Amino acid sequence: MLFKHKFLKRFSLFYRCVNRKSEVNMEETLKRIFNKSVDSVKPVELISKNKFVNLIHAGNKCLIEINDSKSLNKYDVTKKKIHVVGFGKGVLALALELECVLEEKLISGILSVPIGASKMISLKENSNIKIIEGAVDNLPDEKSLNAAKEIKEKVQSLTDDDILFVLITGGGSALLPLPIEPISLNEKSTLIKNLSRAGATINEINTVRIAISQVKGGKLLQTAKKTHKIISLIISDIVDDPLDLIASSPTIPYKKPINTPKEILEKYNLFNSLPKSILKIIEKNGNIQQDLSSEPIVNSDVFLIGNNRIAIEAAMKEAKHFNLFPVFLSSAVQGNVADVSQAFFELAVTVQHFSSLSQKEFQERIAKISLILSPHSNFFNDLVAALKADLPGICIISGGETTVTVTGDGLGGRNQELTLRFTRLCHDANTQSLNDLLLLSAGTDGVDGNNDAAGALGGSRILSDFIKDDMKSETNITRVLNDFISRNDSYNFYKNFLKNHGGDRYQIIIGHTGTNVMDVHLLMIMTSQMEKLS
Repeated sequence: MLFKHKFLKRFSLFYRCVNRKSEVNMEETLKRIFNKSVDSVKPVELISKNKFVNLIHAGNKCLIEINDSKSLNKYDVTKKKIHVVGFGKGVLALALELECVLEEKLISGILSVPIGASKMISLKENSNIKIIEGAVDNLPDEKSLNAAKEIKEKVQSLTDDDILFVLITGGGSALLPLPIEPISLNEKSTLIKNLSRAGATINEINTVRIAISQVKGGKLLQTAKKTHKIISLIISDIVDDPLDLIASSPTIPYKKPINTPKEILEKYNLFNSLPKSILKIIEKNGNIQQDLSSEPIVNSDVFLIGNNRIAIEAAMKEAKHFNLFPVFLSSAVQGNVADVSQAFFELAVTVQHFSSLSQKEFQERIAKISLILSPHSNFFNDLVAALKADLPGICIISGGETTVTVTGDGLGGRNQELTLRFTRLCHDANTQSLNDLLLLSAGTDGVDGNNDAAGALGGSRILSDFIKDDMKSETNITRVLNDFISRNDSYNFYKNFLKNHGGDRYQIIIGHTGTNVMDVHLLMIMTSQMEKLS
């Protein structure tokens, strides 16, 4: 009976999805696919349900088993004390799962988490783990600075009698700020903010962070080198999962970067305006690694437990439940939202006009788009197969992390601005067929910039209620869209401008999710009225 109920519920939603008379179907379908992708990378799924970490009692011995996909790792903790430290948007949920697994063997811990995180997730009653909230709007502050100091002191005090779990997730850099003296936190924060506003990539920002930090770039690992075993559990929030960059790699020695910190700062015209304190450190630590000991750390194991590809695979599976043909595009979408939104738009238009293109023309257009969207090697063939399939629609699924060059003073984030720009492109094209497509872009952490939204949906169809209700001219709508984009005010476009015209349907607000594997992009195109490829 339960199975029948779930089947009927899914069938009902899908029926609404393909029924052109419905105005909420495509939106709700994409939201459900996105939510399923987020659920797949939550710590309860990664740790407990997948039995990634287990406590085994075997006779007089007590063992920890870690079921990595490559091997089964066992640690004898019979006479050891277990501690945990963590920093990032998802470490509170990770710590809760560890508490449930390790029970009384876990005797202490310190977590640096975002403001409000403990309202969403509570540790066990009488927990031995201390929680410090900080980093308002994902920016380092005095509270996160104090947390970093406590974490460093904690790991420094450990000995061969101790096992240390280090939990690392996205947002960890802002929650573990400990600049090298005499650099002040304000000086460090201002520099990172200026880099972000200038459009620097996350890799470039992390390279600079490491150069001026006491704990990043493997320096926390050096601090904990007397510990019997250091076990890092990492959820990746960076394209291609570079473990030496996630949260600025506190427990992994940093590899030599493509560009030095000085070169990066010069690239964005920030080097000559550096305060003396930072200039001194950058000049001294130009290669990042020269202040680290050359002695290798052998008592450290690192495990990647979650990434964007897991979320994408869950989205692919969920899309099939709604009778959509899922097509994996990429888990490495990067670049400025102006370029990425244009690429998604051209991809959508190309798909909708494939019947009028020769296969060579179709392939050439996809190749051009590929320069921005970095598709996997079989994307073209998968897309052709989807367009040949006898299904009502396709869902092109990707992930990554874009950037925004901030010139205005509005509220928003990369995902909402991406979908707003996509909406403008669809509206300017003034083609009826574009009403049959919709783009969702949202952060798996539930946060998109300096506001409470995770992301939004975009396409000309989101303006249909506004046009119908207010009878605005085409010129006025274009001017409004341009104005919100120029002010980087995508949040208020969705929250306020569309509030009386279905705006709540198009903005995604889900709160902190307890995880972070970058963003998910879902491009849904209804193909039931299109001529199929022969």
